[in-house]
Amino acid sequence: MRCFEVVGQCLVDLSEELCTTLPPKLRFVLPGALIHASSAAKNAYPTGGHTQHGARPARIHWEKQLRQRIIVCPLIQNEGAYLLCKMPQNRGVFPGQWALSGGGLEQGERIEEGLRREIREELGDRLQITEIEPWTFRDDVRTKSYADGSTEKLHMIYLIFDCQAANRDVIINEEFDEYAWVEPQNLEGYDLNEATRATFAAKGILPR
Repeated sequence: MRCFEVVGQCLVDLSEELCTTLPPKLRFVLPGALIHASSAAKNAYPTGGHTQHGARPARIHWEKQLRQRIIVCPLIQNEGAYLLCKMPQNRGVFPGQWALSGGGLEQGERIEEGLRREIREELGDRLQITEIEPWTFRDDVRTKSYADGSTEKLHMIYLIFDCQAANRDVIINEEFDEYAWVEPQNLEGYDLNEATRATFAAKGILPR
């Protein structure tokens, strides 16, 4: 069973179902905190996540108010350099800053399918990705800016993947203003957004 095909909606609620649906490979790849969280949910709601009257327990207040997005993020490396993309000044979650590529899963889309689609759409079909491995996940609440000047606060769930590229043939779309292949020792010279900085810090490349 391919590890990409079994995470899906389970990540949204971190329910006890994670303990029974994740294959052994993915349990070792994703942090133990994911399994711990699902076990804690099972202990807190032993009837299967519902109250004795059949209603689901109340969620944290901001979760009830915010739209939720699952974001697939490729951490692409080629010969030791990482691919960064610069966001436009007038839109996105981190306008004007350097970031990883990636985007939201579409309804009914498999995780690997969505990741490869985002890579093709944002970086072109000439970039050859030879390896993809699930690495980690996290979530937070961010405000996204749109080109028309409107904003929206979102609950973002990030699924981050280690990816190896066989070449550096990138053609960015309108999602980004520019791109760069950056050696680890040069990352500090880029205005990285908070989420990307946290990713490299978790890798041990940047200080926490």
